[in-house]
Amino acid sequence: MSTERNSQSGPERADNPIEPISTPAELAASVADSGRVVILFYAEWCEPCRTIMPIVEQFAADTSVTVFGVDVEANPVLAEIADVERLPTIVAYTDGIEQDRIEGVCSAKELARLVF
Repeated sequence: MSTERNSQSGPERADNPIEPISTPAELAASVADSGRVVILFYAEWCEPCRTIMPIVEQFAADTSVTVFGVDVEANPVLAEIADVERLPTIVAYTDGIEQDRIEGVCSAKELARLVF
């Protein structure tokens, strides 16, 4: 890995399986996807977010579930739309309907239970 890639911790890294969302239209389209979708709401400065990021990245790489990421500092309106009050927050949707959410750090098993 290059130093440049290591310096980035958010979903905007080229090798990251988490797809970034930055507009209300992208958020709406992502939530409306058929099937299961997971959205991670995070901020770069958030230590718990940095802790959970590798867990979510591995989950995204290992499953067929589409995983999106929202940097709430860069896109605060998206956190408001999704009623996110704590970071990190992971929200699971099925066929456009919120099924469950986890606020704070979770384990890989807890993340899998959220979705499956």
